[in-house]
Amino acid sequence: HPPPLDVRNSMGAFQWLLLLIVLGIGSGGLFLQYRLGLLVSSQGSAPPCPPPALAWSHPPTPPAPPPATSSPPPTPLPRGPKAEADSRRGRRTELAFLHIPKCAGSTLENIAWDLGIKWGHRTYSDGGGAKLSSGWCSWWHIPPYLYPSPNPYENDRKEFFCVTRDPWTRVLSEYLYQLKIWKRDDKREVTEQDCTVFGFNHWLKSTFIKIGKGTTQMQNCHMVPQWDFIEANGRRWCHTVLRVENLTLEFNELMERWRLPPRLQEGEHHNKAKSLCPELASMNLTEVFWVQNVRKMRSFYDRDFANLGDSLAGFNGIKPQPLSIQKPRSNVSGSRDRKS
Repeated sequence: HPPPLDVRNSMGAFQWLLLLIVLGIGSGGLFLQYRLGLLVSSQGSAPPCPPPALAWSHPPTPPAPPPATSSPPPTPLPRGPKAEADSRRGRRTELAFLHIPKCAGSTLENIAWDLGIKWGHRTYSDGGGAKLSSGWCSWWHIPPYLYPSPNPYENDRKEFFCVTRDPWTRVLSEYLYQLKIWKRDDKREVTEQDCTVFGFNHWLKSTFIKIGKGTTQMQNCHMVPQWDFIEANGRRWCHTVLRVENLTLEFNELMERWRLPPRLQEGEHHNKAKSLCPELASMNLTEVFWVQNVRKMRSFYDRDFANLGDSLAGFNGIKPQPLSIQKPRSNVSGSRDRKS
């Protein structure tokens, strides 16, 4: 039999072998960690690893977007008159008045004059006027397209405003005004017959006969269509159009926009002639105009009705009512007034 094995010596050799293996692995790991440390330190600090996401965690909330920059709201257009003039305001620096006869012109000129503003007849120290092709007219009554050179209405730095009214009430107002002129200048008393529907239509009929013969600028241009003052010969002369029917509000708002002091009081009127024939002046218009005069009105004032409206649309007139009246003197319809 072979000699017995010394177990203690065998186990010691095995333990030494195991210890050498462990020490070799450990020293290799330390060497590897040392080399990796040098590499990381040469390239900068490595970013920390993110923590593992939990299965139950919510996704991160995205950051709120930066507040949007909003432009200021546009400046609202001023209330009041239809001001196509607003778009031109940047290049127009002065407000001026374009006088359309029998449309409250004298009233506005007077209240402006009291505050040192010259409009209409107040801008002409000598009164005066000019002989046109078919009549004499005051300077401030001449339609802009007929004004001789130099034409003040061709000033592009001025904003012109004007006042219009219902063509039917305008021509009735003109008749009452002529009665006032007859009484004042011709020393002719207004009779009861003058203040009748017959008296008015007789005058209007004779006026249209003269207009038909070419005398369109008669009576100091009082019969000239309103739209001839506003737009003619391819040019817009009046930039802001006010209406007599709403004049107090529209005029005062226009003055506020231009920071001008004149203000109109409700019912203020400086050139009234209604008191001469109050009953005729207060009648319904459908009870006033004869058939033939309605046709003449719509023909001669066609552009006025097209642009300003026809308050008697569909009305064809009333049958003429015969009445013997004192016939107006032949030269009355050509009379002139320098401030109306």
